[in-house]
Amino acid sequence: MGQHSSSSRERQQPAPSAPGAAAHHPFRLQHLETNAPDRPAPEHTLASPATLRVAALGFDQFARSAILAAVGACAVKPARCEFLDSADDLLSKARRGHIDVVLLHADKKSDAPVALAAHLADLDAPVRVIFAAEDADAQLVIRMLRAGAADICSLPVKPTELADQILRAARHAARARERILRTQRLRRACRRLGIARKQLSIQVDALCSDLVNAYQELADHMSHVSLASEFSSLIRQELDVESLLRTTLEYLLTKTGPTNAAVFLPTGSDEYSLGAYVNYDMPRDTADMLLDHLADVVAPRFDAHSHLQLIEDPRELQRLIGDDASWLADSTVIVFSCVHKGECLAVAMLFRDRSAPFKDGLLPKIRTMRDLFCEQLARVIHIHNRHLPGSEPWSGFDVDGNDDISGLAA
Repeated sequence: MGQHSSSSRERQQPAPSAPGAAAHHPFRLQHLETNAPDRPAPEHTLASPATLRVAALGFDQFARSAILAAVGACAVKPARCEFLDSADDLLSKARRGHIDVVLLHADKKSDAPVALAAHLADLDAPVRVIFAAEDADAQLVIRMLRAGAADICSLPVKPTELADQILRAARHAARARERILRTQRLRRACRRLGIARKQLSIQVDALCSDLVNAYQELADHMSHVSLASEFSSLIRQELDVESLLRTTLEYLLTKTGPTNAAVFLPTGSDEYSLGAYVNYDMPRDTADMLLDHLADVVAPRFDAHSHLQLIEDPRELQRLIGDDASWLADSTVIVFSCVHKGECLAVAMLFRDRSAPFKDGLLPKIRTMRDLFCEQLARVIHIHNRHLPGSEPWSGFDVDGNDDISGLAA
């Protein structure tokens, strides 16, 4: 047998004289925030209730007795009916998910019950509305159906017929409740998937960046390996200094592009002479004099430097070679020494106008070529020393002042 309840305020009101008519205006909304968005009930209130919850509004005492009898006849599960005093109470309970079926008294004279049903439909809550009306005409039925009515019964209420209508509406409400729960679960799953997708996207971006960097490093390494193999095969067959310098400068120009270049060879303690050069944009009549002067100035300053130096700032060049930096004004300079077992075998210098700087990535290539050139130059010197009488130490190259080892003029 169903459980029945009614509000205390309803019991204090006298029953209206006409059957089915209310003595006050229960459908008037006193505190409704019409601009506030209606939201579905929280998920914990959407769980399938153990009790069928029915709320009624706008009925007189006679109709309420019939409604209680109809609710009591709903034997599927325990049922509870609550007679409310106002539309505000009804909407509040519907928002919190405390109602399954709503019974509203409708008549031709007022649009308030139909408007209230439409408002309940806008809540997107698992609530179904049954209208009870006297002598409802076609126009009123259409208005009630458009407002979202699940069913319509006539007054006076027939408990058995109304019980069947309440059970059908309750099943519809249960399906709506399941749909809302499923929608909320899907939304949560979508949010989790969205977060996971963003995290995965970040990880993929990081992996792609790492892969690009790794590929670039591998490509650079393979490029250096290819360069080393190619250059080594060229100079490996050169067993005299002149041909070695010529081959080295020719190959160096293929990597640097047009540039001035000079190789200074040691002739004694802290003394260097021009061994080979390439003239790109120096005046022909002063090139020899300039390079001979640089052999005296630049080579001794850098023969102890084991690392390759790129000098782009005129102030840095001024700090390194002093006032002689004026000879290289407006030039970008690369200088490196070839040191083998603590002994400087040569000093090389590349320079050209600052408006055409050396390309990025050139220094590692020059560094690889320098190491191979140094090894081959040491090998050539070792072969040369084997022909010296006794164990006389090597003191430098014998370069005549009137005949450079290699004068390679571009």
